Amino acid sequence: MCVTVFVGFAPSFYLRPLLQDRFGLPPLPSRLVVVHGVVFSAWMLLLLLQTSLVAARRVRWHRRTGVGAAIVAALMVIIGVAAQVAQTHRTVASGEYETTILLENGLTIGALLNITLFGAPNATPWQLMNLAVVALIVVL
Repeated sequence: MCVTVFVGFAPSFYLRPLLQDRFGLPPLPSRLVVVHGVVFSAWMLLLLLQTSLVAARRVRWHRRTGVGAAIVAALMVIIGVAAQVAQTHRTVASGEYETTILLENGLTIGALLNITLFGAPNATPWQLMNLAVVALIVVL
């Protein structure tokens, strides 16, 4: 699983500093995305560590690191939601989005409701109404 995560995110995250100039990749949109990547990577490393400790019959160490894993799990939820909401805000503010792209997951729907209720910096009233209707249709 760790190898799959590394291979999948190598071009866009892990190896980005090496590939950015060569392939003309834009910078990551915010530091929150970097924190998101670091915390989710820590989760994968903890998964590897925890399973290795159990396989080696080091249950005491497994339990001790389990406390840290619980903290990382809580951070994953908080930072994952924050990153999704921030990305949805950037997408809506750019004005270049398709409704189907915004509805990829439940977090986006929550972000759409958040934007509809609390506003988006550059969204027109028509866009806000469109987002509200789409979010309500999906929720219902």
